[in-house]
Amino acid sequence: MNNKLIFKWWLVFFGISAVGGFLAGGFLGMVIGFFLGVYGALVHHPEIVKPIVMVVCPLVGMLASLPVSFFAFRFAVGKILQSAD
Repeated sequence: MNNKLIFKWWLVFFGISAVGGFLAGGFLGMVIGFFLGVYGALVHHPEIVKPIVMVVCPLVGMLASLPVSFFAFRFAVGKILQSAD
């Protein structure tokens, strides 16, 4: 296989997974943070909700970015295998 081709599709994979993962993780983390914040305002205990938000939102964001990374990897490897034929 050609190293330039592999590097090109690795860059494509990296770009898609970085940008897509950032957007998906950021959006889902923001939505979960919003609902946890509303819950904290409704129960009048924001001091309890803040540590929960600081733990849950990054975890949810990371989990949301995993499928984006998987599909970007699948796309890039598929293109490499198609061009190898």
